[in-house]
Amino acid sequence: MDEVKRLVGQSSPAFSPRHLDTNAVDHTLLTVLLERWQRAYRTEMPEHDDVALFRSLNMANSAALLPAGPEATMYDIGRGVALWVSAFEILAPAKNQGYLAIYDLLRKVEYEFSECIGDTYQAYGYAQRRRLEPLACWIYGEIYHARNDFLHGNPCST
Repeated sequence: MDEVKRLVGQSSPAFSPRHLDTNAVDHTLLTVLLERWQRAYRTEMPEHDDVALFRSLNMANSAALLPAGPEATMYDIGRGVALWVSAFEILAPAKNQGYLAIYDLLRKVEYEFSECIGDTYQAYGYAQRRRLEPLACWIYGEIYHARNDFLHGNPCST
């Protein structure tokens, strides 16, 4: 009991330790995140991009905590959707029509699935211009639109 070497700390005694298979880890992403972590937290004045990245990841982590059980309501789901949109908006802040900045980011991604490649979807905000976007932009546009309806008290479709 008094040997510090034998202490095995954990964030909560209610959770058992989880061991990940090394094949389940995206090593390229992990390497970049660890580099950015070092860069952000080993300096007194971290770069804005690093601060924004970790704020966004924190927001996405909160959004990923899906409500479950009979006590979950539309309010819980709406809050989660709002958090997801905020996670994106932190990475590309804009004064108005923030979804356009996110579309720009999503267009830069190299997608590996054929369904995600190509500008074939009518994304939110382009009804008048008839511009087609990749699937990721369409999905984000739908989430963005649902978030706005929810936060502004407009009817939300299920």
